[in-house]
Amino acid sequence: MFVLWFAVIHFSAFAHAQGGDVIASAGLIADIATTEDRTFFVSRAGLFEWKNGHVSLLQQTPDVRLLAIDAVEASEGTMLVVAGGEPGESGHVGVSLAGQKIDEFVRFADDLIYDVAVNSMGDRVALACGDGRVLVGHFEDGAVQNPSVLLKHTSVVRSVAFAPDGSRLASASLDGLVLVTKTAGSEAPIVLQDHSDKVECVVFTPDSQQVVSGARDGKVRFHSVEGRLVRTYSNWGDLKGARPWDLSNQILSLCFSPDGRSLIAGTSLGYLLGLSLDAGSTSVIQHFEKPINAISMSDRLLVGAEQLHEIDLKALPQ
Repeated sequence: MFVLWFAVIHFSAFAHAQGGDVIASAGLIADIATTEDRTFFVSRAGLFEWKNGHVSLLQQTPDVRLLAIDAVEASEGTMLVVAGGEPGESGHVGVSLAGQKIDEFVRFADDLIYDVAVNSMGDRVALACGDGRVLVGHFEDGAVQNPSVLLKHTSVVRSVAFAPDGSRLASASLDGLVLVTKTAGSEAPIVLQDHSDKVECVVFTPDSQQVVSGARDGKVRFHSVEGRLVRTYSNWGDLKGARPWDLSNQILSLCFSPDGRSLIAGTSLGYLLGLSLDAGSTSVIQHFEKPINAISMSDRLLVGAEQLHEIDLKALPQ
């Protein structure tokens, strides 16, 4: 996820920085998407790809502020879905079926689209809208078709996520709520309201049995998909004087390790936090100077702050 602070683009690449390798600098990174062999990210400067240590600018988008990206492997190759727009004016979505330049951005909303999620089958997409709606559409002929409202908040939706098995969709909003609904059927959504402040990010556990949310209250909360509060993490250890419950240290991004044993969180103060689910312990992995709006993990951990950083997986909590 992200906050609306952006830096001027500069294309310098660095070999090393304290605590991790800096892959590229492209302004404050808003979101990251990773497939088996390709990594993409978006910033105010446009759409980028990182591959084998090299960064390429795939596309500048002066008319669409890019805030979100997701990617899946499809029969045609790597399918990218990017979204953004202009505050209070428009929400646009673009699709690429081969991981290349976006030919067309389609307007789906009258406010920014803050997040986008594609299900594991690659046939449905969810859009988090600034007007509180969560739109869900199908892919057909390389485009998002007939999006309809599946969930509705009373404020900006900051994050959406499909369960890995595709059975549910969750959304997180500045109204302080997380909504969870089944993707099939017409049951009313489950409302999770245990956070005491605006909710910035939401993910599912790899087994699809729990939904995990992070908020401006500095807490990470686990709920069962039926709505029961399972656990709360808020004791992050030494944050160099920044108390984890301070509003200034908001949880902005979340990501599970592939084996589901660790959860990584990024904060507005630039702390990369690790949660060991086996041991129940928390730790500070690294401290950056800028908000961590995006995290992605496969065989490596990628952190999006003012640059894209690669973190050794050995640094993660066990």
